[in-house]
Amino acid sequence: MNSKIDQLCDLQFTRFISDQDVIRLFIANSSIYNRNCPRYIVKESYSTSTIIGVCLDKKLLHPKFTKLIITDIDCLSYSQIKYILSLNMVKTLVFRNFSWDENVKVTLSNITTLYFNAMLENVTTSITKIIFSRWRYSDSVLELFNKVLLHHNCAKINTIKCIDGELPNISILNTGLQNHPYLQCLYFNNTFLKNDQSYIQDINTTFSDILDSKLCQLTSLSIFRNERCQYFVNIQSNIFKSLQNNNNNNITYLDINESYLTNYSITLLTKYISSTKILQKLNLDYIKYNDRDINDQLFMQAFQQNSSLTSINLTEIMNINIILSLLNNINLKELNIPFNDLKDNDIKLICKKSLSNITKLYLDYNPIGADGFKAICDLLLTNKTIQILSLARCSHILLIPLRMVIQSNNTLQVLCLKSCNIDDFKFSKLHIDFSRNKNIKKLDLSYNEITNEKYIIDMLSTETNNIEILNICSNRFTTYNFLNQLKTPTRIIY
Repeated sequence: MNSKIDQLCDLQFTRFISDQDVIRLFIANSSIYNRNCPRYIVKESYSTSTIIGVCLDKKLLHPKFTKLIITDIDCLSYSQIKYILSLNMVKTLVFRNFSWDENVKVTLSNITTLYFNAMLENVTTSITKIIFSRWRYSDSVLELFNKVLLHHNCAKINTIKCIDGELPNISILNTGLQNHPYLQCLYFNNTFLKNDQSYIQDINTTFSDILDSKLCQLTSLSIFRNERCQYFVNIQSNIFKSLQNNNNNNITYLDINESYLTNYSITLLTKYISSTKILQKLNLDYIKYNDRDINDQLFMQAFQQNSSLTSINLTEIMNINIILSLLNNINLKELNIPFNDLKDNDIKLICKKSLSNITKLYLDYNPIGADGFKAICDLLLTNKTIQILSLARCSHILLIPLRMVIQSNNTLQVLCLKSCNIDDFKFSKLHIDFSRNKNIKKLDLSYNEITNEKYIIDMLSTETNNIEILNICSNRFTTYNFLNQLKTPTRIIY
């Protein structure tokens, strides 16, 4: 194996390496390559011993090796784990489960235990983020993690995430979470709670204690998904109440996704949004609530009074007036409003706002017709701030307006036209404009109807091509072999 490593960012230990695994491991003249590399394909199976050998040879480790993803394959000894952590290069540890099998969960718990013990034994550790993904957490692992949080060797940890699984009984972590000196980000994304009264009471008490002691220290908070059980709703309401009552909180990012909000919760939340001067990013994806007329009005009033938000995600809000109320905020830079059933008239109302402060605009999966698409193009001909535009599944692409934008807009850097019914005829016109555009660095053309490889080759082979990343996966090419002969610095995803 050649000792030269071009790039090593994430190292993932699994049973196999497939193009579903996000592994960023580039080794010159070898057969392990990233799935996004333009001229190489990841093998369907590959011995992990080679990867481990690369990891354990200090001379081969790239300075960008900062993220270690651990799965259920028991491939490292305790001494090897200690060696990796002693190098003080890894900043993020991810414990991820790809299976719901009970044996796999036991295996992952055992591996996690080895890592935590190694962290406790090392003189110091560079770990700042610990992420638990898709597995159930045994009490013994949580008790050990609590020791990690309390240990002076692990003082650099500032982010804890529990995502896509059952929320652990975090009352076991109460002491560690309350007393850890640098905890800033606490995420419980897409997590479920057991319908058990004593467990719910423990969770409620723990959250109250954490927020009482840490709200002035936390900068990011993600609130878990809940069901319409009264116990879940009470926890959520208590969190909102703490946010609203504590004027000294430093929360800049609040994530409330896939949750059911009661009228009382919305009253507390909107009062907090109205009064906060700190909150910058808000995620309200897929929230559900009743009494839409009354509660929509509360959201509109809150957004009109808020001037601190710079980024917001609103999915399935289905109310154009709420969106328009946000656009009065001159500090808002990022607007992500997919799946909101926005039609042409709604898009026209948004574009009339000029969006002179918006830099990132995501309009994915809305039923935008020809008139709405033209309104977007007209906006881009005069707008000087939008750098990222995403129009996934906008099926009414108008060639002339779009070509005018590509030819004359000087600020757009990222353009997503995923699933936009772009066929060979449309692309035969567009590829020339893309090849000459000096600003667009990332272009997403995935899930379209392109079949003629010649247009891709012509677009990327010109001297004026400035595209750094091109996504053409799931088009209608009979084969992607033509990419093997293509000499271009563009990174191609296929």
